[in-house]
Parts: sequence; C-alpha cells; structure tokens
Amino acid sequence: MAVRFSNNFSTLLAGSISSSSTTIPLQGVVGFPTLGPDDRTYLTIDSGGSPPTIEVVKVTAVNLATSEVTVVRGQDGTSASAFSSGAVVELRLTAALLNDAAAVQYSDIGTDPNQVPLNQYLGSMAYQDLDAVSITGGTVVVDGLTVDTDTLHVDAANNRVGIGTTSPNVALEVAGTTRVATGMQFEASGARRIISTHSPAGALRLRGGTSDLDGA
Repeated sequence: MAVRFSNNFSTLLAGSISSSSTTIPLQGVVGFPTLGPDDRTYLTIDSGGSPPTIEVVKVTAVNLATSEVTVVRGQDGTSASAFSSGAVVELRLTAALLNDAAAVQYSDIGTDPNQVPLNQYLGSMAYQDLDAVSITGGTVVVDGLTVDTDTLHVDAANNRVGIGTTSPNVALEVAGTTRVATGMQFEASGARRIISTHSPAGALRLRGGTSDLDGA
C-alpha cells in the first residue's frame, strides 16, 4: 500500500460526471502512475472559467483499457461537484497527496522491488556531508556499531568492544598504544589491584591490599 506519483500528468474528462460519480472517464492515461492493490494517488479536476470549480479526488484504481479511474470524491477540503466533458484533470502537488505520503507507515511498504524498506534506506545513508551531528538524550544502538572503520567497533554478536580493531577477542581489546592519565584499577573475585603514578614523577606504584610496590 503506497501513495504513487508521476510527473506532469494531465488530461481531460472524456465525458460529463455528476457529483456522485465514482468512475471518471479520461481522454487518456498515458503517464499515469501504476497503481497496485491498495495503492492510491490524487487528481485535481478543474472546470476552468472564473471562478473555476476545483475538486481533489483520491484515485484507488485505474483501468488502462477504458481510460477510467475509480475515485473517492471531495478530498482535501473540496466538495464533490458536477463537471462537463473537457474539464482539465491533472496530478498536482496537493496537500492531500503530501500528507498521505507522509503518513505512510513502514508497515505499508510492500514487496515492490522499486521500493526500498525504510531500515535499509537508513542503514545505507552516508553522513560525510554533515559537519556535525548532535544527539541529546539517550541513544540505543542495535546490532553493533562501527566508527571510522576501526576507531571504535562494537561486536554485538559476541558482546565485545574493539578500539583499533574490528575483531576483538575479549570484552575490551585495544590495538595500539594506551594512555591512562591517573591510574588503573583491576578487580577479580574481590581482590583489588591498583596501578598508579607517584613521586617522583613518572614512577609507578602497584598497590594490592595494604602493600605497595613502587617502581623507579
């Protein structure tokens, strides 16, 4: 189910219609968008003259053999009216057309090979043209994350994080030099070990429980 468009479709009524007609004869349907099951588009009927009578109709089916369309009358704030043969019928950019297209949910996307599912479209988007992206609030990323090839890689399948690598073998793997500004703390089964710096500048201290082991 989708809203269909085409460029510059214009024709004339092939016969007069009353305000209750739901099948509208056209002088031709060349260039009219192809409508599948549950697809729709919108046409504007314009009587011409001053002031003109204008009606927007929703087209739910088209008969290519007879050049007739099946419609729902009086859309977009217009009223169903009678029109004479020769009135202009065009696919115009109307509020009804745009609002209906914007309201189409992801679940409406069918199996048409010319349609790209929303998640595939978003997944293939490249952001190189953006100077910066600012995100406020919480953000949840599903199925992994890769930043700048291998600067940061989240392996969602194995619950691992790699920095400088896209194939981490442990919970956190860093490929490259690591700098720690103050200290590092390790803990296993309640035993805590701390590596930190102390005077003189640049010396290392290993602290385990109440014992310290200082390096030069």
